[in-house]
Amino acid sequence: SVCGGRATCGRCQIEVQEGNFAKHKITSSNDHITPKGAKEERYERVRGLPERRRLSCSAQILGDLVIDVPQDTVINAQTIRKDADTRVIARDSAIRMCYVEIEEPDMHKPL
Repeated sequence: SVCGGRATCGRCQIEVQEGNFAKHKITSSNDHITPKGAKEERYERVRGLPERRRLSCSAQILGDLVIDVPQDTVINAQTIRKDADTRVIARDSAIRMCYVEIEEPDMHKPL
């Protein structure tokens, strides 16, 4: 996580999904993750943490678990690209090509 596991940024929020997941052949439960620790409790008290959410940097997995990453906590969300248009963009570079002639180097005539 961005905060290095100090439970200060909140960018690693997850939601534990409970129940039987036949597709994965597992049973997910809140019993399969460690209880909230002091750091997570402090974050919840100071900044607020929606019900059922945990900070993944402060939790340890103890068994089979299915989690969801809430969309509102995703920092690098996918971007939908739009069709390109055909407008012409004039290029005006700050770099110019110039022809320069200099004398051949001579160690008896330093610059």
